[in-house]
Amino acid sequence: MAAAPGEVGMRRTSFASPPSRGPRGLAFVGGLSVIFGLCWWLWPQDDPGLSVRAVPDAQEKPRPEPKPAKIKPKPKPKRGTSKPKPATDDPKAFTRRKLAALRKGGDADALRRSLSKLALHPRTGSKERDAWLKEADKLNDRLVWSATPGPGFTITKIQPGDSYWKIARRVSRERDVNVTDGMLEAINKVRPSGLRLGKPLKVPTEVVSLLVDKSSFELYVLLGGVYAKRFSIGIGRDSSTPEGAFTVRGKAAKPQWTDPKTGKRYKYGAEGHLVGSRWLGLYKDGGPTGYGVHGTIDPETIGQAVSDGCIRLTNPDVEFLYGLVPEGAAVVVRR
Repeated sequence: MAAAPGEVGMRRTSFASPPSRGPRGLAFVGGLSVIFGLCWWLWPQDDPGLSVRAVPDAQEKPRPEPKPAKIKPKPKPKRGTSKPKPATDDPKAFTRRKLAALRKGGDADALRRSLSKLALHPRTGSKERDAWLKEADKLNDRLVWSATPGPGFTITKIQPGDSYWKIARRVSRERDVNVTDGMLEAINKVRPSGLRLGKPLKVPTEVVSLLVDKSSFELYVLLGGVYAKRFSIGIGRDSSTPEGAFTVRGKAAKPQWTDPKTGKRYKYGAEGHLVGSRWLGLYKDGGPTGYGVHGTIDPETIGQAVSDGCIRLTNPDVEFLYGLVPEGAAVVVRR
């Protein structure tokens, strides 16, 4: 069926372009634009400190430095709880072990030398000194004062026309030591009349010297600086016996004696003669001191400080000592 002319015209009109805005619509749009711009301008900007670039990467974060470890101080030991010192710090314990080892080892000469060093040390007590010297005396009886060969000695054979005196002179030249005939007889225990041609004879190769210890009232004979024999002595009153280093000079048997107080001279054996049967003068710096080692007519004074300064022994002891000690022997006198 055909549409009426009026209906067709109305449908076309409904699909036509919208009518144009008027002045009122434009004003509304412009107002919105102004409001939007103001909002944009007033809106707060991003803080630069919060920028992504300002935040370091997690891998680049600096590691905190480790704190130094605290060292706890060692607690101070309480009184009475300190550990005891090892035995090696005890001189006496060390000495006992050393001597025990030497005794066990069987080296008698090394033992006697060690005993000598310990016994004659200035700080050694009198009891220890006496005990060690008694042990050394037993060794010396076998190693020194006998014909048994050993260190510090040599063997020579008796030649035609020999005597102790001749042998002593020969050995002194060959060995550059001052040996006495009395020393040879004391060592070999053979009387001069008993010497036989070709027989061996033990002779020392070490120097004889003397050590006088005033505190113990003893005189020590040393061979090569090692203890060999001791004698009890008397010394001067009021510390009048001089101390220091001296030399033996002016040995005399049955000596004449001059009283230092009066200047009077006495022949040996005369009444008033006080120095006994032997005299060994003490020299210092090449000259006489007026003091000496001698015998006595008062043996009960041995072990006492009663003389005018000289060192006295019993007559039998000083006679034996006189035979051992050569002219020029060194003497040390100590407190």
